[in-house]
Amino acid sequence: ASLSAVGPRTECSAFSYGQRVSDVAFSTSINSDLYFRAQRTQKKKKLVGLKKFSEIFCFEISKICVLCNEIEFSFRVFVYVRTMFNKLVGLKALLLFFTLSLLVRSAQMSVDAAVTSPPILPTVENAKEQLKDPSQSTNQMQQVMAGVDDKDTDAEMSAMLNDEGVRTETGTESNKDTDTKTGTMMDQKMEHKEKDWWKHMTLYQIYPRSFMDSNGDGVGDLQGIIMKLPYLAETGIEAIWLSPIYKSPMVDFGYDITDFKDIHTEYGTMKDLEMLITEAKRLGIKMIMDFVPNHTSDQNMWFEKSVNREDGYEDFYMWADAKMDKDGKRMPPNNWQSVFYGSAWTWNEKRGQYYLHQFTSAQPDLNFRNPKVVEAMDEVMRFWLDKGVNGFRIDAINHLFEDAELRDEPLTGKTDDKYSYEYTEHVYTKDLPEVMSMLQHWRKLVDDYTMKHGGPARIIMTEAYADLKTIMDYYETHDGKKGAHFPFNFNLITNLNEKSDARDYVFEVQKWLIYMPRGYTPNWVMGNHDNVRMATRFGPKRVDAMHMMLMTLPGVAVTYNGEEIGMQDNRDITWEDTVDPPARNVGREKYKEVSRDPARTPYQWNTQKNAGFSSAEKPWLPVHPNYKHLNLKQQMSQPSHYSVYKSLVELRKMPAMCRGQFRAEVLNRDVFAFEREVKGDNSVITVINIGPRARAVNLTEVFGLKYQQQLTVLVAGSKSTHSTGNALPADALPLAPYEGLVCMLE
Repeated sequence: ASLSAVGPRTECSAFSYGQRVSDVAFSTSINSDLYFRAQRTQKKKKLVGLKKFSEIFCFEISKICVLCNEIEFSFRVFVYVRTMFNKLVGLKALLLFFTLSLLVRSAQMSVDAAVTSPPILPTVENAKEQLKDPSQSTNQMQQVMAGVDDKDTDAEMSAMLNDEGVRTETGTESNKDTDTKTGTMMDQKMEHKEKDWWKHMTLYQIYPRSFMDSNGDGVGDLQGIIMKLPYLAETGIEAIWLSPIYKSPMVDFGYDITDFKDIHTEYGTMKDLEMLITEAKRLGIKMIMDFVPNHTSDQNMWFEKSVNREDGYEDFYMWADAKMDKDGKRMPPNNWQSVFYGSAWTWNEKRGQYYLHQFTSAQPDLNFRNPKVVEAMDEVMRFWLDKGVNGFRIDAINHLFEDAELRDEPLTGKTDDKYSYEYTEHVYTKDLPEVMSMLQHWRKLVDDYTMKHGGPARIIMTEAYADLKTIMDYYETHDGKKGAHFPFNFNLITNLNEKSDARDYVFEVQKWLIYMPRGYTPNWVMGNHDNVRMATRFGPKRVDAMHMMLMTLPGVAVTYNGEEIGMQDNRDITWEDTVDPPARNVGREKYKEVSRDPARTPYQWNTQKNAGFSSAEKPWLPVHPNYKHLNLKQQMSQPSHYSVYKSLVELRKMPAMCRGQFRAEVLNRDVFAFEREVKGDNSVITVINIGPRARAVNLTEVFGLKYQQQLTVLVAGSKSTHSTGNALPADALPLAPYEGLVCMLE
């Protein structure tokens, strides 16, 4: 009964439990890896007594869940058991110990049987198996396990868990060797810094249309971004990612591209873009471009040539003949749906065939099984690399390939609306194995470019909403081939909200870190242009605490423009002012349920007209009416969300933040804590109370601190009664409702 209490709670997570991995072999591999990490962890920390077994049992018990393929549930068991061992003492702990022993023993034979004789897969899984080799589902960590020696050093343990992905060498050099190698080591450090510049970056997403309008037409532009670069540099932003700025008819606001090598006129010119790159570089800011390879605009020259069947363009897009029903009526080739509602097929009268579009009908899908398409998109990448961009965020990468036989997708049973994207399981239109090969090809392209031209590493980030197994393959597949430098981690967006408790937060963080292949870099995305804003999702009182979590986790922190000041969704946008394609598609009655416009409203710079965004009479989207009291100018002159955010960005430069080991603990239903520890320097502890009640928590036991040890406040919330430099007791740390604190342990 106790263990069942940590099971899935659907009201707290809309997507997490509907996207389970159903591969038994993969499940066992993951749990074996967890067991291995537990052994290494308890050896490094020199745990004794019952607690010595807690790290092992909290992973071993999760193996039981393999029987039901409940991977998400197994992680909740892990969090729960670990917490219980930390809290219980004496006979209660002994009882839990023996109970777990019996459970693990009784389950082991069943687990082995499940692995050797996996159950018959349901209809949807049978469809998936037709597309890929089941052997590929085994995680790479299973291969790592085969070569593990129990005598591995603490340094290897550090390398495995360290987000730097670089082994720490043990031993010392002689004085003579040190003297002779000093110059070389300095050069190597500089080279390493250039190579790994992105591993701890604060990445800032700019939605150009809503950031800053320089010419008064109501639309943000490149010159507007240039105007605000000093603000970003002062904040400490290390890299910016621009949503699409390419030439486009703006049906989907830049994701329908007519020319991949030109700039949309509303945003400016190529000269403006070159000026932006130059100025950003001068201020020490790297620039990432949005790369949209899945589709083009139907006004793209390539599509027009393909419609006309011109030589070399006949199969540039996904074309298919019509089917006929029993009455001789023309029908689409299959039952595939658009992500944006409706059939994914549109008839082209001139060509006499249907073309595929996984998004709007104005966005025909390219055919990546055609080598000429691959070559054309490679050339687009090289064009922008030559312009000086530092990398790409690849949009909708899991939609690149579709089933070559155009088979109907199996029904989900969730809805009777055959035009809804939830009508079918998308086993033939996304996450196909060829996607990984294409990603690996592009990774080699950017790596080769860096090798040839020198300078900082050019990087690739991927955007895909998929199950965790698939997302982790974007890092590296089972054969060791590299993909993205990191795939965007949307777990903090899709799986957490204002109803989540402390266990949910720790669960989502640990899940990513444990599944992530060894040696790679984690990342954390708190918001973007496609989802509800952070302050709306978690509530405005939690903004500072959420930033503390984001900024003290290991790896890359991604911020959507406006979230640093706590901007909220404008849910009062009328139907007449709505411009988002999915919202317009579903109609006046349901548009608010799907519209992305509320999260895309103009940036709130000050209290002037249109929040200082534009001098136009009417901007492209209405400004949120709360801009009079929620804007950057006011927050720059007082304790605020912005001042907290800026302090946290600066804090990320500390050694513990850059290369410290990470540990997370659930203290109670409302409070969780992170520790970042590095040898030879001060540790950093983040404590967050997400609940509505004041709490006093004891950190001495969970983090092994001394009795009556003091913590020094580094960053406190904008409404906190604590200030930077205050000393607080570790055994009774006071937290107000919704308060977070980042403290230093000397």
